[in-house]
Amino acid sequence: MEQKLQRYLREKEAAEYLAVSVALLRKRRSLRQPPPYTKIGARVIYNLTELEAFVASGRVPAGGELRAKSER
Repeated sequence: MEQKLQRYLREKEAAEYLAVSVALLRKRRSLRQPPPYTKIGARVIYNLTELEAFVASGRVPAGGELRAKSER
């Protein structure tokens, strides 16, 4: 059985990927808000696939996409 390797980003890398500050990620963690994270000892890591899903969940459709869906 083939296992897919998961890619994890450290806190600073995740902040850069999301174009936010490390402080914002820390604040969201303290408030128990997404994106999800994993703790290994004192280290905080973020699964890249989960970060991609987090970004996609906040996507706002463009006007043309809204019209196309409403015409169906």
